[in-house]
Amino acid sequence: MLLCLLTLGSFSAFAQKKVINLTPVYFGERIISPNPKDGGCSQHGLCKIGNMNRVGEECSTCPQAEAEISVVNGRAAMRFKKASFKNGAEKFFAGGLFQVDSLCAFSAEDLKGSGIEPFKVAAGKYKIADQGEFYFIQF
Repeated sequence: MLLCLLTLGSFSAFAQKKVINLTPVYFGERIISPNPKDGGCSQHGLCKIGNMNRVGEECSTCPQAEAEISVVNGRAAMRFKKASFKNGAEKFFAGGLFQVDSLCAFSAEDLKGSGIEPFKVAAGKYKIADQGEFYFIQF
């Protein structure tokens, strides 16, 4: 029995998850340009996570939604609050699959102050689970 408890204890420590509570997530592919006015999001995917102890980085015209973000064993998951969708964000959830056009990496700077380690979301199509007031996606 002690062996079972030790095994369960080590499994729990391995599977711990970290969570960012509702924070803005911007959709599209990140545009990198030498001109700051050109920076933004286009196409499909995840562009950036807002309000992570950085001021002035919000985009008032970009598609966005509030999301709870968690990472378990290096895999990201997001729960998007439907009532928070802005600027056409709902189009990213049409058809039951969330499309990511290219690798999306969230760096330590992107996640500063969250306690979550940097993570990547690979290009592909991810199943969207409808949870009533939220859409859930495991990447």
